[in-house]
Amino acid sequence: MVVCGVAFSLAGLQVLTGAKGRSSSLIAGTIFALLSVLGLYAAFSDQRIGGGIPFIPDAWNQAFGHGLFGLGAVFTAAAAVYCYIKAARRD
Repeated sequence: MVVCGVAFSLAGLQVLTGAKGRSSSLIAGTIFALLSVLGLYAAFSDQRIGGGIPFIPDAWNQAFGHGLFGLGAVFTAAAAVYCYIKAARRD
């Protein structure tokens, strides 16, 4: 919950201050990184994921759900790296 709170607070800070340029990229990269950590936690935890595809075994649904969370976390981490690289470049 703390990570979600920090991510949403940073998003609000970015909107309120009207951040542009490097500061906007740094804030966005931090938000992406925090959300990627949450996705990795969901992917590698042994917590049960609700929902799933009907008519296939529950173990398959759990493996598929954890795999999708992991894939989403990897894409989110890539977006964080992109934002940090964008912030580090000289314009």
